[in-house]
Amino acid sequence: MAAASKDGAANSREIVARGRSIIIAGETYSAGDPVMLDGAEAKRLRKLGFIDDPRAKKAEVRGNGPVFTPQGGPTIHRMA
Repeated sequence: MAAASKDGAANSREIVARGRSIIIAGETYSAGDPVMLDGAEAKRLRKLGFIDDPRAKKAEVRGNGPVFTPQGGPTIHRMA
């Protein structure tokens, strides 16, 4: 369970990482949800993989399989 800081000056807006959820003061935040955390708590959760790192290189988005075009697609060779 994460705890938010009582003083608003040290808080930062963070985003919960994909596939993760965190609970702060009894409220659950799911992947993609913004959450306010103090600096030390944000650093700790980022190191554990619960908060997205804005400086980290994003993974390349890929499809579920190969993409074929009519010109460059697979060919069928029939055996006699």
